[in-house]
Amino acid sequence: MKKYINVMLVTLLLTGMMISCKKNNSPSSKDFTTSFKDKIWWGTLTNAGENAQYYSVHFKANGSLIWSQLAGDYAGKWVVNGQQLAIDFPALAVQVKADITDDSKLTNITTNTLNTVNTLELIENSGMPIENTSWRGTMPTSAGTLLFGLRFKAGTQAILKGCGPEDVEISYTISVNGAFIRFTCGASNYFGVITSGNEMKGSIDKTYDSWQVTKQ
Repeated sequence: MKKYINVMLVTLLLTGMMISCKKNNSPSSKDFTTSFKDKIWWGTLTNAGENAQYYSVHFKANGSLIWSQLAGDYAGKWVVNGQQLAIDFPALAVQVKADITDDSKLTNITTNTLNTVNTLELIENSGMPIENTSWRGTMPTSAGTLLFGLRFKAGTQAILKGCGPEDVEISYTISVNGAFIRFTCGASNYFGVITSGNEMKGSIDKTYDSWQVTKQ
């Protein structure tokens, strides 16, 4: 009888372990589309032969998206299949894919071109107002690290530090969703992503120098 009871206990233990392993190895039932629908993400990309630059992407609820970077805005489509995000730009024949982790982060980002998407992460609080705020930081260049700053006035005017020896007044545009800004100084175009309520990161065309500022 004792031997029979021991056999039963071992059988029950093995059955429990098998069920546990099956649960752990089964695909997640979480709906990962909620991590993207009507959300704005940002990251860096590297085009072949260029330095890395910043971008943002607005995942719309209807499955379309707007990808924004220095060169402009690009329309595309997105879909989540299980734990994989797929982005498609039909007009450009470009596709981007990434695996979604259980905590809704992205790994193993791949493209079907020589250009690479290095990172892609959620902007937690997009659309923060920037009027009447000051931001300071640095801009690493081939000549060394320069001071860089933006003081946003009312409307779409700002004072820019770092474009030349003197501060200059510029006009800027900000996206409808408040995720990024664009402006020019001299012959250079600037693009910046507002990654949080107190941080902004951006790039400059031609040199693709990067800049980063924090709200003061």
